[in-house]
Order: sequence, then C-alpha cells, then structure tokens
Amino acid sequence: MDKKNLPFTLRNFFGDLSKRWYLEAIIDDKRVKKYGSINRYHTVLERLAAADELLVQLQNKPIKRVLRTVSFDWLENNKYRWRIKSYQTVKSKLTVFFDWLAGRALSSSALLNFLQHIGQCGRSRTTHNNYLRIFKMVNTECWKIKDLFDEVRPLRAEAIPAKYFTRTQIDFLRDKLAALNPEVLLFAQFQYFCFIRPGELRLLRVDDIALDEARILIRGAISKNRKEQYVCIPAAFVPVLEAALIGRNPSDYVFGGLVPHCKDFIAKKHQTILKGLHFDTARYKLYSWKHTGAVAAVRAGVHIKELQIQLRHHSLDQVNAYLRQLGVTDLEKLAQNFPAF
Repeated sequence: MDKKNLPFTLRNFFGDLSKRWYLEAIIDDKRVKKYGSINRYHTVLERLAAADELLVQLQNKPIKRVLRTVSFDWLENNKYRWRIKSYQTVKSKLTVFFDWLAGRALSSSALLNFLQHIGQCGRSRTTHNNYLRIFKMVNTECWKIKDLFDEVRPLRAEAIPAKYFTRTQIDFLRDKLAALNPEVLLFAQFQYFCFIRPGELRLLRVDDIALDEARILIRGAISKNRKEQYVCIPAAFVPVLEAALIGRNPSDYVFGGLVPHCKDFIAKKHQTILKGLHFDTARYKLYSWKHTGAVAAVRAGVHIKELQIQLRHHSLDQVNAYLRQLGVTDLEKLAQNFPAF
C-alpha cells in the first residue's frame, strides 16, 4: 500500500499534554501509530508543529490544518454544553478565523492582526470582543497556549438596543399589521405585554398558555437561561389571546402549528412590513416591541419589582441598567413638580 496516501490523523486527547500523542492510520486492517518526536515537547503548539512535520514525512503532501482539526474536534465533543445558537456562533467564528489564518502559526500577533482585519472590514467593537471572548474560552479548554493574549485587549463597546416605538407609532403599526399580517401583530403583542423573547415565542405551545390563570409557562427547554418560569398575561391581552387560540390544538405551536416556524420567519416578515412603511430597520426591529412594552409599563406606574418579575431579570440593578439603555429615566415627576426658584 502506498503510504503517501494514508489517511493519518492526530490523536491528541483534546490537548491533554499528560498523554502521549500520535498519528494514526489503518493499514491492511491494522491500526498503525506513529509518534515521531511529538512527545518531546511540552506545549500544545509545539506538539502540533511536530505533528505537522511528521505528517509531511508520512504523506509527502500539503498537511491538513492540525490546529483547526483539534479545535473543531473539541467543539463537537462539547456541543452538548451550549444552546444551539451559542454553538453555531462559536463554530462560525472559528471557521472565519481559521480560514483567515490559512495554516499560519497561531500567535498573539496573529490574533491581533486578525482582530484588526475584522475591524477594517467594518465589524463592530462588540464583534471584536465576541471573537476575543471565544478565543479565550477555546484557549483555556483546547489550545492551552501561554501568552496568547499579550498583544490583544477588549475594546470599549456599548450595546445599542433596538429603539422602542412611540404611542403614535404603536397606533399606526397596530392597524397596519392587523391588515397586512395578523400573525406578526400577535407576535408583537406577546412581546409588548409579556416581554417574551422571540426565540422563546417561536417554540411556545398553546398548552403553555393558561388563560384561566392569566399566566404563560416559559419552559426550561426554550428559555434563555434554561429555567422554568411564568409570566403574567395582562388583562388587556386576555381577550386578544382568547380570540387567537380558540379551537387550537393544545399541542400546536402558537406560531406555526404542528411544527414551529423556522428561525427568523416572523422577524423577516416584520422587517419587510417596516421597510414598506419606510421605518429605519437598523433602529426598529421585532425586539423593539419588548422594549416598547417595558417603557409603557414604567410610564403607566408599574412598580419596578413587578417589572423585574415580568422581564425575568435576576436583579433590580439589571432592570435599571436595561431601562437606562432604553433612555428611560425616573425623573419625570422631578421635571414636572420641581419647585420654582
């Protein structure tokens, strides 16, 4: 058998330096191990380089990107640790990075150059920091390269939330959505009244809604924090839900039926409608309805503790920070009632 074409793969025990690494192939139905000089080294990067050299000798052809393979092997073996969206984010960012790295050595300067590259491509400071956070996680779990972050730092960045709708905009959009797409209107109302996140709403079932108890179960399987929680159905929303759910199969998904709508289905419908109405869709999004409801509740005098429970925030400080992000202050009474000089 021609050893130039043998499918040798690296066995590195997910970066465990206490184990003996080797290249492995099946030859004539027998397992063949090649150690070379791999285990003379005491860092992941050095061992990977030695494995690369040995692979070249064995295959006499361009080597596979060993570090990339190690990273994605680790990712797949730890897939169970994340929500699907988080896993997809890590996988996507690692793919972009390794495509850019193109087999070059991984170093602090390489990371710095990559982060500068994505900045030059128009990516935000938040994106820069998200890449850096993922790299640090993967380095801790998999790469184990010392001093990798000597030349890179997180950038100061503040998240800009979607803008909430004004009362005039609410009235206008309510009538337009009712005419153009009642399902999108119902989705918006769920967010406005109950502050349920779009990803949770997509997987909400009819039997999660207890109209007689005026509450909705957010199952742990669909909630962002994986905790089972309830939200209140405000009285103004009860008749809307009664009309929307009458005759529905309890096992149906509220949005979709026997199966839920695909991810972003409602968001894209909503965006198309807003664009058609000449709204700035960089500022106004489907998530704007949750913010709109929170602002309306504050202005209606809802106590901040009740708002915390409905928002499912872990602390009042988190609620205050959320409201400040939206530009909501507690100074309206001060502005109206401050005594004259």
